[in-house]
Amino acid sequence: MALNGYDIASYQTGINIAAVPGDFVIVKATQGVTYVNPDFKRAVTATQAAGKLLGMYHYAGGGGAEAEAEHFLHTIRDYLKDGILVLDWERDSNVNFGNVDYAKRWLDYVRSKTGITPFIYMSKSVARSMNWTSVAPVYPLWAAQYKNYKETPYQSAPWTDKYSWGAWASPLIYQYTSSGKLPGYNGRLDLDIAYISPHDWTYYATGGIPQPDINVSKFRTVRLGDEGAFVLLLQNALTVRGYDTPLTSKFDADTKYNLLRFQIDKGLEVDGVCGRQSWGALFS
Repeated sequence: MALNGYDIASYQTGINIAAVPGDFVIVKATQGVTYVNPDFKRAVTATQAAGKLLGMYHYAGGGGAEAEAEHFLHTIRDYLKDGILVLDWERDSNVNFGNVDYAKRWLDYVRSKTGITPFIYMSKSVARSMNWTSVAPVYPLWAAQYKNYKETPYQSAPWTDKYSWGAWASPLIYQYTSSGKLPGYNGRLDLDIAYISPHDWTYYATGGIPQPDINVSKFRTVRLGDEGAFVLLLQNALTVRGYDTPLTSKFDADTKYNLLRFQIDKGLEVDGVCGRQSWGALFS
């Protein structure tokens, strides 16, 4: 299942959210340690009144990771657990761009204070050009990449290049254009597709653990010596389960060792091969 939506900031002040189609709206709340989007409260209230799923994001701008996180949480305090939370990680106006630890500190602080696991937003090129292995096992990715700047409505299968998503197997939300054209709004919009259900969106917003409908029968069996996306998915899943595994996309001795530990702990066949039974236990 996929959801269609858009994200907005002060540039879209006054947008009639009820009139513009979409399953969700992600609203900019804050930036740095002082800025607050002047249209934030109106846009959030309008999103809720329209019955749409809500997201709220902070644009990293400097001043200390914890101070930025506290500024964000203070601003959204009346809407906490009403929508997903996001750290927007971009180069412009971000003096800490390139410092993955700074981003992780923001994410960890928000998670420790609220019990909610925030998303992190970045371009696909940033996802693969920086080492996000300390972030990806816990924090979901909202990624951006544009094929061109032609006006477009919602797309059900947007383009992306053939390269990887870095430490993530794939994004849960994908922003594929900044030139979206939708009924009810004369300007251009960032358009997004979310590969989760409304149920799981709510779980992310409230601090629950999403239980997506994953058909593991389509997952490829992987074993020692294999490489690729399914190996990275296995390494992510093991790490999330508490078996800290380097995210290398290569099924090496460390990956096999941790898979064996998992199989022993779960009472599975102990063969060091991740097939349907092990996949099922990892995603149950």
